[in-house]
Amino acid sequence: MVKYLSLVAVLLITITACNSQKTQTDSDKVNESTPSETPPTELNSLDQTQNTEVDTLKYCVSSNHIGLGEYDPVSYFNNDAPVKGISKFISTYEGVEYFFKNEVNRDEFEKNPSKYLPQFGGWCSMTLAMGRATTPVYTNFLVDSAGRLFLFERTLSLDGKELWKENPIVNEERALQNYNRYVESGEL
Repeated sequence: MVKYLSLVAVLLITITACNSQKTQTDSDKVNESTPSETPPTELNSLDQTQNTEVDTLKYCVSSNHIGLGEYDPVSYFNNDAPVKGISKFISTYEGVEYFFKNEVNRDEFEKNPSKYLPQFGGWCSMTLAMGRATTPVYTNFLVDSAGRLFLFERTLSLDGKELWKENPIVNEERALQNYNRYVESGEL
């Protein structure tokens, strides 16, 4: 219990949310004139809409709507450690851009995106179980026996993945409940 409370205290003090504000209104977007920061790419789009508004409560994304911190989603399942993707190989799913290390991984992802997407939209699974939505350390992950990807925060003193593994069933139930509440209301 002390370890759990210590993690809560450390995380509440040191971790900031990936994007805890609701998406901008359409009127805010009309006033923006920021050029695209993404270089021209060999872009494939599963949803075929470049102007899809990203649900920044559902997905933990960068300000450019890039998911998984530019890590290749397929690489979590094919390697001991995830590999950074490159901007030449991108796929867009529900408005979120995912980078891949090669065309083979991109094409594999596009066959079945839900197989490769992280649980809870890419938010830290353990901090969601504790009632916060925070950006994970993208190299701190777990693929469970059912083939699901979970991402975790890590601080100097505590590791969300290790804490998760102490009681994964209860932690998953809490994280799912909190994630659903966050997606619906923007609050935890």
